[in-house]
Amino acid sequence: MCSEIRSIPDSNPYKKDLQKYRVLIIASFAKLNPILASLRSDKDLQEWNHFAQVLLTQISETLVKARVNQKRYDGTNSKLMRSAFDFFDVPEEEVDRMLQAVY
Repeated sequence: MCSEIRSIPDSNPYKKDLQKYRVLIIASFAKLNPILASLRSDKDLQEWNHFAQVLLTQISETLVKARVNQKRYDGTNSKLMRSAFDFFDVPEEEVDRMLQAVY
């Protein structure tokens, strides 16, 4: 995904979403480390798996839309994605502000 984002024009509205998901990927692994180290319960790992799956599905769908340069931007932030940002402790609004300054 990281190498592909570079080839997407800045004018493609899905590029910003993919950049947000890059941040979320890093945060997801940062959250996974303590879960694996403690293994307090399988529930924590199952919850991480759920939100990681949500993230990967969203990335895949967004990449397809960006590749075909879909003209109608439908905004990819579903309720599930907002929950994933919360679970991985990433303030989505702050990421949006930082990316807005870049794009």
